[in-house]
Amino acid sequence: MSITNQDQNKTTFSNNTILGNIIGQVHTGSGDITVFHESASGAVPTKDELLLALRTISRELELARQQGIPEEIVDDTMIEIEAAQREARKDEPKPRRIIDRLENARAMLIEGTKVVTASSTVAERLIPLIESTLRTVSRVF
Repeated sequence: MSITNQDQNKTTFSNNTILGNIIGQVHTGSGDITVFHESASGAVPTKDELLLALRTISRELELARQQGIPEEIVDDTMIEIEAAQREARKDEPKPRRIIDRLENARAMLIEGTKVVTASSTVAERLIPLIESTLRTVSRVF
């Protein structure tokens, strides 16, 4: 296979994170997130992996702010993600509360990015990440 001059000059970075049932580029602000129905290792995700996923969503939200998602949408969504993190850190977290917060975050992103065309690409990365994390909650707790 030959590589064109244009392809040779491209710099490509790939940050892959395997977390329960999430495999894809994380917190780079670009690239696809591929969601699988089973974890890559077949193991049940841990509480630490769930917390890592929530931190990843927070980082992606900060990048989304820089890429044009309106401030209010990012702020409101961040409040929900942070509340999910606080609940998940408890000794005896209530899964329903985490799920509710993640569902609220997803709904805010969907509704808030409908009218902002530039934001739809960013939301297309965040929404699957939130949905995948939602499925992880019931497997952790």
